[in-house]
Amino acid sequence: MNSRSMRFLVISSSLLVVEFILTSGKGCTPFGHWACLFGYTFSMNIIQITTFSQDDQFYLNVLVRNIGWNEAQAIGQIQSIRHFLHDSNSIVIFARDSEKIAAFITCQFYIWNRLGQIHGLVVDPGYRRQSLASQLVKRVEQFLQQKGARGVYVDTPLNNDGGRRFYERIGYKAGYIMPEYYDAGQDGVTYQKFFTTSISSIHSGFPGGGGSS
Repeated sequence: MNSRSMRFLVISSSLLVVEFILTSGKGCTPFGHWACLFGYTFSMNIIQITTFSQDDQFYLNVLVRNIGWNEAQAIGQIQSIRHFLHDSNSIVIFARDSEKIAAFITCQFYIWNRLGQIHGLVVDPGYRRQSLASQLVKRVEQFLQQKGARGVYVDTPLNNDGGRRFYERIGYKAGYIMPEYYDAGQDGVTYQKFFTTSISSIHSGFPGGGGSS
């Protein structure tokens, strides 16, 4: 591990969000730093928010197939993730339960129009109704605000009633319909959310998002 700090989020089973910095000190672990910061040790069932590695490809394939994605969609998402990991204007965040991937989100910031695009948001069916999706979207929105973004948008199938209700519940509004966007006879709809303020002066330190613009 190099000298840079990495930012992790830990979401407990009660959905309490705790944030801390993992540095490159020898023998440091997330729980070691937590114990150092708070002066005691403990254990809990947690879901850890972290970055993507080559070993995750198998678990990612399992996840996207659990939600019904086909081979082309799975390959496309993995290729996008690999690209985003090397792009300082993109962010990739995974929610991990031990080795298993419980959820992930990918997002790209476009400098030319100062908008972010969520390219993928997936939660394993067994981990739904635990606020993972809303927590991941929140972290993406903060990353984009740190980049100085005006807002964010996301595409979803027009007949994805559950997805549409989710985005509307967290403040997104339907912008426009895209006929046959996903396939013949499968229209898409774009949801948008515009920020009232941005915090572009703050350096981005989220996993998957690089440094300055």
